[in-house]
Amino acid sequence: MTTVAALSKQCLDCKQTKPLDDFTKLARSKDGRREYCRPCSRARNKRWKQSKATPCTDCGSLVSRAGIKRCRPCTGKRQSGSNHYAYKGGRHTTPGGYIYLSGHHDHPNANAVGQIAEHVLVMSQTLGRPLHKGENVHHKNGDRADNRPENLELWSRVQPPGQRVEDKVAWAIEILQTYRPELLKEQA
Repeated sequence: MTTVAALSKQCLDCKQTKPLDDFTKLARSKDGRREYCRPCSRARNKRWKQSKATPCTDCGSLVSRAGIKRCRPCTGKRQSGSNHYAYKGGRHTTPGGYIYLSGHHDHPNANAVGQIAEHVLVMSQTLGRPLHKGENVHHKNGDRADNRPENLELWSRVQPPGQRVEDKVAWAIEILQTYRPELLKEQA
């Protein structure tokens, strides 16, 4: 026959009598359970961690892990951009041989993380405008790392959507307006 005392225990912290399941297991104690209930254990652990905490060197918030000088957000900020261990001046070469530049978040031809191909940036600066959809840049000598303006030429992949004469004429006028507007002014 089991007694009520064997199925419950009094917490040393809150002095409440609670079921044994409210106490975590501890093999070395007589009844196989800790002296403090789970909520009191969590509160004691939190107080102990806060007593050992040190302020973050950057923002001053408390860091509870021993030997750590910065909190997670400050560590992330210090390891990004030019502070990152692998930073190479914001310039890297892809396995295909193209050179990409970082930090161009405001450029329309840049990708989602602010990187842009150097040959696209050089052509964009030469034209005085960003590249349009369907345009790409060709390296004349085939060297993808040679991004001098004289080695680059603008190519267009756009084709007319239909084969009717009206469609082709409209497409030709659109091409002239985009690339050689002065020719249309001479005709008028």
